[in-house]
Amino acid sequence: MTFYKRPEHTQASIEISGNADAGNIKGSFVADSSGYEGIAHVSSAPMNPSKHTYKYKLPYKFVGELSLDSKVLLSCNTSTPCLGIHDNARGFFPYASRWIWGSSMFNTGEHEVALNFGFSHDNPHGSFDALIVDGKLYKLDPLLLTEVDDDHWEWTRGSTTKHKNTINLKFKRAHNHSIGTNFLVYNIDLSSNFGYFSGEIQIQNGKETKTIKFNDVFGFIEDFHARW
Repeated sequence: MTFYKRPEHTQASIEISGNADAGNIKGSFVADSSGYEGIAHVSSAPMNPSKHTYKYKLPYKFVGELSLDSKVLLSCNTSTPCLGIHDNARGFFPYASRWIWGSSMFNTGEHEVALNFGFSHDNPHGSFDALIVDGKLYKLDPLLLTEVDDDHWEWTRGSTTKHKNTINLKFKRAHNHSIGTNFLVYNIDLSSNFGYFSGEIQIQNGKETKTIKFNDVFGFIEDFHARW
């Protein structure tokens, strides 16, 4: 079951502090989700139908600063806030699990656009695929993913026509961070791919059709395998 809602005004404070090989990282942000619709997906656990898995995605605007030692890496203010998507998931997962999740949020100068798409064991038909444009959610038909090579992926509209909103994206990986644990019967393999989306989306709002094109907007694709 997939459902959508516009949450009440939500703010959260985020504090970041840690040490890296390059120096000390510090950050402080206020996140605000007011005015955005979100998408949630609830499904029964494969091993026990009485238990459920819950996932929720919600766009946020961020105001604050991130620094490495004395060098400011990222600065976001009220006139030019940073944009991002909060991912919240809880539930019961099967022993063998797999999902791919892609996401991005950006401002074209005319529109704020958030992308969310992917598939998993509890969502094989892409019922989580959606766009959020200027705060309003637009559902997508299931998307087709083509892995061109290790650094390039393409996402295109699927074969059904229930929803007239469309998407045609290419992703180019700029950086990969992979972690894993392998104890034979217990295994986790997480590949986080950061890079840039280019392409276009088309949304249907009543009788009006709007096409939004963009190039090299930052985003990521997460590829997860597990036996746990």
